[in-house]
Amino acid sequence: MLFVNVLFPVFSIIGAGFLYYRLRRPDLTPLAGITLNVFIPCVIFSSLMQHPVSWGAIVSIMGALFLLTPVLALAAELAGRLLGFDRQTRWAVGLSAAHGNTGNFGIPLILFALGDEASSTAVVILIGATILLSTLAVFQASAGRGSVARSLLNTLRQPMLYAVALALAFNAGGWTIPEFVFKPIDFLGQAAFPCMLFILGLQLGQTRLGQLEIKPLTAAATLRLAAAPALAFAVGALVGLEGLPLKVLILQTATPPAVIPMLFALQHDLKPHFVASSILVSTLLSLPTLTVLLYLLI
Repeated sequence: MLFVNVLFPVFSIIGAGFLYYRLRRPDLTPLAGITLNVFIPCVIFSSLMQHPVSWGAIVSIMGALFLLTPVLALAAELAGRLLGFDRQTRWAVGLSAAHGNTGNFGIPLILFALGDEASSTAVVILIGATILLSTLAVFQASAGRGSVARSLLNTLRQPMLYAVALALAFNAGGWTIPEFVFKPIDFLGQAAFPCMLFILGLQLGQTRLGQLEIKPLTAAATLRLAAAPALAFAVGALVGLEGLPLKVLILQTATPPAVIPMLFALQHDLKPHFVASSILVSTLLSLPTLTVLLYLLI
């Protein structure tokens, strides 16, 4: 029943987006912009207002994520050396393995699997993942030639960060929002979940499989879908996470690769066809791996 209740809704919306792109070839930019700048900040604010996260939990969650992601990148480098991959392939595998799709895929997955109470923790992980995508992922894609400072500046321009800051300020001050103001914010936020999944389907619909490199694809998928959640359990326990926050961390890190690194790979010519193939293949493989993980966690 976990597959029917949790994974089927997620993959059916992704599939709808995939089919819609293949049939209509729409421009993703308007919907992606509205979702990123309106719907996601609204759901972040409403989630944190309804389910506040303590500063201690935020520090622990961020600490776990900031430790886990570089460890995955390093594991990809070591695995690539052992398997004889060339330098570009090692960096491309690391880019795919280190950064999970905590937004489009992860937050709706958490909502279906663990309920509204877990959404605020998932939001904190999304913020941390966004910072890492705009710094570490750029560094990986450019093989050390990217401007981390510029990437961090772009991160600071994201409305979701200010939605977090505003919600934390309201919670710290014990302030409340009038119901007639909060309701439309919450209602707009509810649009984020289906839109994120539909946009992921649209993005996957654009993906064209290049010549499949089986060994690198296997390495990236194994690190992303199997090693990442196992490491998340160890790192989460190390920083003191337990119960629901630990489950959220494990599930978020078990998601397939994020889509944004593919754009970085394209920009810096780091085997973009491989990175795109890795995203598509890992997303399909995540169906059985997440099914098993959900049975273990719930």
